[in-house]
Amino acid sequence: AQWSSLVPLQPGGSLRPFFGVHGHSGEVLFYSDLCRRLGPDQPFFALQAQGLGGKPPHRTIESMAAHYLEEIRTVQPRGPYRIGGFCLGATVAFEMAQQLLARGEEVTLLALFVGYDADLRRRLGRLRRLRRKVSLNLEHARSLPRRDRAAYLLRKGRAAARHLARSARSLLLRLAYGCLDRFPLLPLSPPGDIEEINLHAARRYAPRSFQGRMTVFLSGETPASFSLDPKRDLDGLEARDIEVIRVPGVTDTMMNEPHVGVLGTLLRARLDAAESLRDVARAQPGRDSDASEGRPIGRIGMQAMP
Repeated sequence: AQWSSLVPLQPGGSLRPFFGVHGHSGEVLFYSDLCRRLGPDQPFFALQAQGLGGKPPHRTIESMAAHYLEEIRTVQPRGPYRIGGFCLGATVAFEMAQQLLARGEEVTLLALFVGYDADLRRRLGRLRRLRRKVSLNLEHARSLPRRDRAAYLLRKGRAAARHLARSARSLLLRLAYGCLDRFPLLPLSPPGDIEEINLHAARRYAPRSFQGRMTVFLSGETPASFSLDPKRDLDGLEARDIEVIRVPGVTDTMMNEPHVGVLGTLLRARLDAAESLRDVARAQPGRDSDASEGRPIGRIGMQAMP
């Protein structure tokens, strides 16, 4: 069979499909638990990165989104669409929704599955983590017998050297991508792995405000006074109406058991609500919400975990 970015995790079912976009790694099997939690009647199609199939990876979020829309039309030619994305995939799903609206299609659910990490939101976050790690390593070394300290510190030093080598490689790749960006028509495949290429595409993306509703499923521990700032916390992904729903776990665990059980229940509720609201709107023409009247809502609602 011909390779496709569209992966049918759950092709059967009578409900309208849900489409989930890959994270920065490009693969999609992490959606399996969520797919199962949504039930056997919910079709679930995931979108994996083109580069995994041997073709040149997409250089931009816009081209990635356009390609994935072509793929989903093979199973759902017209809207309304329900789409979502995890981590980097949230940015791709956001752009897919923008392109759908530009073509006059309806998006009844745009779901962003993201995690909050205070350290990653600060400029000195990496430095703080490095300092904490070094401090913990030294503290552990002092607790070891004298004869074992040198071997332990040598092992940690080698690990640090490997980390620095990876960082240097990442910097060189970013410089190479910058050169390729200046000549977008060159038929060259960017160097490096798919993760680096996807992250570079996300860094270059300049989002516009989405004129619709966006639901953010937010994991991670937030401060007591936390209020989501799209520019700071969502890399600039803004919408006319934003709903924020707290879910358990962190970025790396929110899609895994047992945390995904809560996420599945909440997503199921939003999928059902989106369909119900659409049915009401069709049954009562002329009684649309503020969003359909073109007035900015600008509301950011924060919902706690059940």
